[in-house]
Amino acid sequence: YNNIISEMEDNIKFLNARLEQEKQNKILLREQFLKKKSHNDEAIHFEQTLSKLNKKIEGKEQEIISLKHQLESKEEYIQLLLKQDDPDITRDIDVSLLQQKRYLFVGHANEALPELRRVFPNSIFMDSENMSINDIKVDGIVMLIKYMSHAMFYKVNASKTKAVRVPLYIGRQNWLLYTSP
Repeated sequence: YNNIISEMEDNIKFLNARLEQEKQNKILLREQFLKKKSHNDEAIHFEQTLSKLNKKIEGKEQEIISLKHQLESKEEYIQLLLKQDDPDITRDIDVSLLQQKRYLFVGHANEALPELRRVFPNSIFMDSENMSINDIKVDGIVMLIKYMSHAMFYKVNASKTKAVRVPLYIGRQNWLLYTSP
């Protein structure tokens, strides 16, 4: 994960350097434009080139902003994956109350936790990134972080379903806390 973050940071540095280079080119062209303004044909050419450079600069700035947002999202996802489950936490949970609710389980639960479908028969299971989760009605979202892909994480965060409070993040260790009677 550090390689991904490092690579994205290097890419941002590279794009910032390119942006500075384009800004310097813009300044040079502007100076040439002012010197040769008397020659109308050359002035039009320089003005067009200057306009193109301005568009390039705007595009690079937008690309940098987009990469920064992607980096923040990936860092958040990586932190969730690296977060250790606390085995010392024990709670008395009435599973029958939980089973009455309808949840959206996000992750490849069929492979990792097949008992989920048996324990929560009223729930919806997002086993694939291609599943549409817009406008579904659930009482809560359970994100099985050890068993889900980046695409699933981003899809749930972008979905309208996210309006359901804060998602519950479950790993393999704390799963036993929620399923034992």
